[in-house]
Amino acid sequence: MKLRQKLAVALASAMVLTSVPVVTMAASTNTLNRETVMVSENASLTDVATAPQLKIELKDYVATGTAKDVFYLELENAKWSELNGKLAVEDATGNKTAWTEPTGVTVDVINEKEAKVVVDVAAGSAPTLRIPLLTTVKEGDAKVTVKSFGSSSTVTGGTYTFATTSEDIAKVTVGTDIPSFYKSGSIADIVLTEAVAGAFKNSAGKDTIELTIQNDDFYFTGVGTAQLSYGFGTGTVTGIASINTNDSQVLTITLPKNLTQDSIGKITLTGITVASKEKTPETGDLTIDIDGKAVTSQSDVVVAKVADYGNTLSVKDDKAVEIVAGQTKAVEFTLSENVEDSMIANREVEFKLDKGYFALEDADKNEAKTKANLIASINSIKNGKTTLTSDQISAAITGTIVEDKKVVGFTLNTTSSVLATTSIDKITINADVNMGLEESGEATLAVTGRAIGEELTKVVATAKQSIEVKTEAAVLKVGLKGQEAGKITITETEKEMIKKGKDIEITLPAEKGITFAEAPEVKVTGDLQIGKVKLEDVTKDGKVTGQKVTIPVTRTSKTASIIEIANFVIDTDRTVAEGAYDVQIGGEALTALNDTIEATDFITIGTKNTEDLGSNGLRRGTSTFVIGESKYTVDGVVKEMDAKSFIQDPGYTMVPVRYVAEAFGVEGNNILFSNGVATIFAGTRTIQLTNNSDIAIVNGAQIKMATKVVMKDGRTYAPIGEVAQLLGVSKAWDNTTKTATFTNK
Repeated sequence: MKLRQKLAVALASAMVLTSVPVVTMAASTNTLNRETVMVSENASLTDVATAPQLKIELKDYVATGTAKDVFYLELENAKWSELNGKLAVEDATGNKTAWTEPTGVTVDVINEKEAKVVVDVAAGSAPTLRIPLLTTVKEGDAKVTVKSFGSSSTVTGGTYTFATTSEDIAKVTVGTDIPSFYKSGSIADIVLTEAVAGAFKNSAGKDTIELTIQNDDFYFTGVGTAQLSYGFGTGTVTGIASINTNDSQVLTITLPKNLTQDSIGKITLTGITVASKEKTPETGDLTIDIDGKAVTSQSDVVVAKVADYGNTLSVKDDKAVEIVAGQTKAVEFTLSENVEDSMIANREVEFKLDKGYFALEDADKNEAKTKANLIASINSIKNGKTTLTSDQISAAITGTIVEDKKVVGFTLNTTSSVLATTSIDKITINADVNMGLEESGEATLAVTGRAIGEELTKVVATAKQSIEVKTEAAVLKVGLKGQEAGKITITETEKEMIKKGKDIEITLPAEKGITFAEAPEVKVTGDLQIGKVKLEDVTKDGKVTGQKVTIPVTRTSKTASIIEIANFVIDTDRTVAEGAYDVQIGGEALTALNDTIEATDFITIGTKNTEDLGSNGLRRGTSTFVIGESKYTVDGVVKEMDAKSFIQDPGYTMVPVRYVAEAFGVEGNNILFSNGVATIFAGTRTIQLTNNSDIAIVNGAQIKMATKVVMKDGRTYAPIGEVAQLLGVSKAWDNTTKTATFTNK
């Protein structure tokens, strides 16, 4: 016997006792030293060098005088190898010798299924036991159960499967890489693994496996190569596969019996080729049946995909990447051929996002610098498993697609570094995608170009809204200082959307005659915390370009919080122009991308007697309408309509839209009619009313009214009470006089 074998036997035949510190976490930890072994029925596991071992770590063991730890081992579908009531080792000739028990441990075989274990080692030790499962395995799963009874043991019970039997000589599996082709090609690898060590050698009379193609269009054309591995070592074996001369849809494998081995062996058949009998074979899965004396039959096993020329666009793990608005995440997508040569070499492919962007355009619109920005955002480009170098990426990208100063796409040339020449191409691109602060919903990548033919699209990312912003306009008077008006409400969609250690910024671009005079009031609802609010100038190149309100965030939220910024203190002088002005909401606490949300028309300036305007930007005053009359009053002044008001069931006052608007101080040139839609520009709000619809659109938002707008005698009538409510005008009804009164304060 060689020295190495002697050492292996010596180590395996001794139960190792290792002293470890006593802990009280659990009674014991029980494991097997190897995976479940596959053996033939009635196989003997009586060589300590190869038999499975049960490892028991007695973590709570404490020896106290005569106290001993006693537990039992019970077998299922196996029997103990024993000699005179002790575990027995058996050699190749069938001679048995008792397994030597270490000091302090005894293992007594009670019967063919049960054994008793007694541990009595020195105090202060916590032994680790390794018990060889010297057994003969019957049919099925061989299991050992650890049993302990009451206070006599600190061992944790449990059942462990250490061996299983199989009637098969071989297990046949298919490789994970399923190829695609159209008229001909190689199928996936066919892997033959011995059920037990030596099964192929002893397979006389049960040594054949048949692979039968189920698709009528295809037949076998080549047997490929048989590669040895595992216990068979390395190299190849020839002559084990042949195509049936009477039926070319059948390939027969004869298991070799002359291979040397030291454990379970494996043979992998690679490069088995097939071809189509038809000019236009049916596309779909190419399947085979696996049968024969050496294996259990398998049906409809997919070994390839028959695909027409074309390409596929996919995203990693087939799952769109969620990107929080204002943040950046890597997105990986793959353009792959369905069959070889579906992509045309040295042609351009265009990749373009409909939401989000890869990089920013250079501030001076320098194309080379814009391309450099894009390349910096691309983490990698691969063709199959080959990663392109930075120089190859730069050469392959031939252009950028810029919209609104953002690089939303690029063109890629299918150069020799991008496309292979002898295999199906897969171009995988991993790139950073930025989602602007106002983005939400799905981001679709579109791929077009002469290299691929038809356009491909795929949802590759979703933008998750981080905050919701609502505003109430600041309606200001001309030439007055210290006006307090306006409100901005920022609501987190969920916790931790607003970042600590960063600022929220409300920026007012430099406008002649409008300035922030003081910092506004800021109120937080929730557990987010802020520091002192500051009012600062915005400068560029040493010049003041605007003002900003800075709100430092000192602690993120544990529950979604609300920040209310109200009562902006604003000065206007008499030079300020009439109209509406925007402010920007941003800052690194909200976005990592230096972008903003624009609060459109946040400041409204009027040149007329703005002291008479209400908070909604409309003239203060009172108007009345009497049902059935063509007259109405504005602040007591009687005015004439060219049609009468009426009641629409079940009781809504209907007035021609033009007079509804004029009653609230809207000039005639701010009332437009087109294709059945009346548009009213009323102070801080724009309202659209559609004939025969009860949906009003107010500043872009749809609001349902209690009754519909109608056409009568060529005029558009609207429910004046509903419109008043949309404009923030109070209403009252006198049933005695049939008078509707509307007041704007």
